[in-house]
Amino acid sequence: MTTEVEETKGTAPTTLLRARGRVFNVEPLDADVLQAVSTVKHRLRSSDDNGCHLNGDIEYLTTADPVLRQQLGDHDIPLLHFEIGLESVVRNVLKSKGFNVEHTGAWPQSLSEPDVDVLQNLNGIDRPLLELVHEQSSGLIRYGRKIDRARLIAQVALAWPEISIAVAVKKRCDVDDLVSQLNRYDVDAFGITGGRDSSQRPRVVVGTFQSLLGAACAFLPRREIVIACDAIESLGEVGQQVLQCPDSARLYGMIPSERQIAPYDEDQLRSYFGFHEISIVRHGQTERRVDVAWERIAGGPRISRRSELIDVIRKGVWHHPVRNRHIARLAAGFIANDRELLGRTYPTVAEAMPERDELHVIVFVEGVEHALALAKHLPGWPLTVAADVQTTGLSAADRTVLETAHNRPQATGAQIVTASALSTVDLSAVDVLIRADAGVGDPVFAATDLVSGNWIEPGKQGRMLLVDFHDRHHPKLRKRSRLRKQAYQAHGWYAAGIDPVEERVNRFLAKRPGHK
Repeated sequence: MTTEVEETKGTAPTTLLRARGRVFNVEPLDADVLQAVSTVKHRLRSSDDNGCHLNGDIEYLTTADPVLRQQLGDHDIPLLHFEIGLESVVRNVLKSKGFNVEHTGAWPQSLSEPDVDVLQNLNGIDRPLLELVHEQSSGLIRYGRKIDRARLIAQVALAWPEISIAVAVKKRCDVDDLVSQLNRYDVDAFGITGGRDSSQRPRVVVGTFQSLLGAACAFLPRREIVIACDAIESLGEVGQQVLQCPDSARLYGMIPSERQIAPYDEDQLRSYFGFHEISIVRHGQTERRVDVAWERIAGGPRISRRSELIDVIRKGVWHHPVRNRHIARLAAGFIANDRELLGRTYPTVAEAMPERDELHVIVFVEGVEHALALAKHLPGWPLTVAADVQTTGLSAADRTVLETAHNRPQATGAQIVTASALSTVDLSAVDVLIRADAGVGDPVFAATDLVSGNWIEPGKQGRMLLVDFHDRHHPKLRKRSRLRKQAYQAHGWYAAGIDPVEERVNRFLAKRPGHK
């Protein structure tokens, strides 16, 4: 963020975003803008002066709403403020309402380039982390089960040797553990607990939220980076005081990848840590981008609304003639690498098609029954199934097809893969995954212990296209399509060309009670 003016043509009114440390205020504060951003619906009306008349005082308003802050302005007049993390949201709303936007005050600047040479002995640098800290003044860091948080913190401390850092942990016992781990990475860290001397001024300090706050006069106000090892924990009363204490620190919060976040907590997280986030599941590797393309499925045999789910899946997914024909046409078009052919029927998919001379395509199904049904539409495609697959109940013809396709060597870059066998597939070589299973959430490969294909060496990552289906031919299938879309968005997987940060901002605004 810079202090340069963002100019808009015309004679639209100009609004100032004035930075005051880690918060900013809007001058003048339009009531419609405030309502569009707030988590709680307030009864407001604009005034002619620089602010809003409120039904209720400012202290009540900021207590009730997690995205608003109270701070004294000039002449000790209480003002409504937003945390820096919401700058992109406020700017988006102002521009949508026709305002010119100017930035004034001391907005956070980019850090100097990280010194990566000192990190070479780590056997793998987490470059997305360094890019986030270098370019953004706040952000969320999602990490997998196998990630060493001390290693992440150590990389930041070593890459910027002149920057002062405060690290907040949840429990007192975590302080000594983290200090010990940081020392092993050659980071001279100092732990703060209630019974220790806080007269020292070390560059890297580790403490609980309570102990950091108790030593605020010594450690927090001038810290240049604050890292919350548990971003959710930082949303408590003491944690928020810690986040608000430094005047201009860069804030970064860590969250386990599998952690589910309540909507109210997510609003607070965005307020402090903004909309930039990264996900690290394996040290030294870079996330592979996943683009999602959707195709609509409608028509075909009617299925009773009262049918049990298994009957709906069998008739509406595994043996649905229209759906399976679309899946087969898409798969064949990808293997032929014929963008023009696909574009005539599936323009959205064709536009998102990866640029490769040859494409490795897999069709992901739930089980053997659907795999066999698709094998009839995709002759010659090998089937990848679990070694202990059960053939009980299959006809002799199906068992023959299964045995033949299962033993067929994969020479064309084409596979039909069941859920139980997906862990045997090297997803780092897959360009297109057609999700045919109609599941309710993430495909199996999105689990943190099976992401080997979703995380590959830096410089080698190419985007993977995930093709899914809006199943419109039964209410239960429509619901499952919506759940899959929500799961993809939670992972940061969007349509090709969509900026994930911009999409997160749009989703945030769409959930506001004042959204129209």
